[in-house]
Amino acid sequence: MGTKFTKGEWKVSDKYPGALTVESEPHGICTMQIGGFEPEKRANAILIAAAPELLYACESVLSNMRLNAKHGQMLSQDELNAAINLLDTVIKKATQL
Repeated sequence: MGTKFTKGEWKVSDKYPGALTVESEPHGICTMQIGGFEPEKRANAILIAAAPELLYACESVLSNMRLNAKHGQMLSQDELNAAINLLDTVIKKATQL
């Protein structure tokens, strides 16, 4: 699948007063205005920054599952463990605080 979104690692930055920015050098992705201490907005920014990796993980697992299903096979234990580890890793990144 071709992607139309900004490539590269997306990171959350609080370098601007009163705002959180999701950026991927050299581009800004989005800016969220914050007023005071608002952990929900920081969590939202972290989730947005993890979006490309979440998409990649879902596409990878789904592709592997489709390939196996096409050949009438189940995922091997190694493939299943790899899928679980990949999804665990990106979910932890998306939900870190």
